[in-house]
Amino acid sequence: MKIGMLAQSGAVHTKRWCQGLSQRGDDILLISNSAFPGQPIGERIKTVVLPGSSSLSYFYNLPRVRRLLKDFKPDIVHTHYATGYGLWGAMQNVAPLVVTAWGTDIADAASGKFIVANIVRHALKKAVAVTAPSQYLLDAAIKFEPEVNSKGHHIPFGLELNENFQPSENISNDNVQFIFSKQFYPIYAPQLVLRAFAQASRVVPSISLVMMGGGPLKEEMVRLTDDLNITASVTIRDWTKMDQAQEIIARSDIMVMPSHHESFGVAALEAASFGLPVIATQVGGIPEVVEHNQTGLLIPPGDVEALTTAMITLAKDKSIRIKMGQAGRAMVRSKYNFSDNIDQMRQLYQEILRR
Repeated sequence: MKIGMLAQSGAVHTKRWCQGLSQRGDDILLISNSAFPGQPIGERIKTVVLPGSSSLSYFYNLPRVRRLLKDFKPDIVHTHYATGYGLWGAMQNVAPLVVTAWGTDIADAASGKFIVANIVRHALKKAVAVTAPSQYLLDAAIKFEPEVNSKGHHIPFGLELNENFQPSENISNDNVQFIFSKQFYPIYAPQLVLRAFAQASRVVPSISLVMMGGGPLKEEMVRLTDDLNITASVTIRDWTKMDQAQEIIARSDIMVMPSHHESFGVAALEAASFGLPVIATQVGGIPEVVEHNQTGLLIPPGDVEALTTAMITLAKDKSIRIKMGQAGRAMVRSKYNFSDNIDQMRQLYQEILRR
């Protein structure tokens, strides 16, 4: 198949989808804007990065997007993210349109932002199929635009499980490392992690914490570690490349993810794939990827005491960590194998082309 992909070329998920489809023999034309361009993805993936990083660039690049798609003659046009890229997809008439919602696109549209809401609604209506990585997000898209109900599909953003990696069972209760792997924005509650860690470290002094993500709250977090007197046991890092981030996660023992909102929770899946139990909040799509008392612990959002208790519980009991870690890897293997997700998406393409 020939697939016209409209998506952010620098996004990890875009790279995974493009590579997965090209490995099945599909030819990809990826059209992106220059806000977050990334690097070339693969030989069978032609990437065009158009100038401009503002919202207006989606409008003034429309004629070129149409020409590129017309010249490429795709069988399917697939938009990842329903706002700016949704506009590009909805305004072309070259091939059937598939729209994949990512989360904030639907949330922004539903919040009442007039222009965004109109663009997203137009894209969802124009699409012959709408996909979402979680049932929670698909339900949100249906609530925003009821037409999605008849053409919506839950297709996760899964992972390729590294079968060569085997979590060590030589785990001790000493030197337990927590990992936080989200950008430092208020929605992901990084300050809450530091406050809970400070309390937990008084009970289990040997624990450590790596905060990996970077972002606007970094300086505040550095000051907070000083105020809480936990500088010696906390490492605060900027965002790192995917392979480096995975190495850090694999060396850790427990992931903590107390987000105020998550449409899916890929970070929790990544942790589970390396055999880490996950402490996360019971919001959005997280309960779909973190099974309470099975693969991790779910807590209320914004509750520092609940987070502290969960951190202490897992830090003190290696048998629970091993059991949850094993259950997490099994869950990823059975429910979130990205190879299966690629097959699901290609089957959807093929069904559309048979109509």
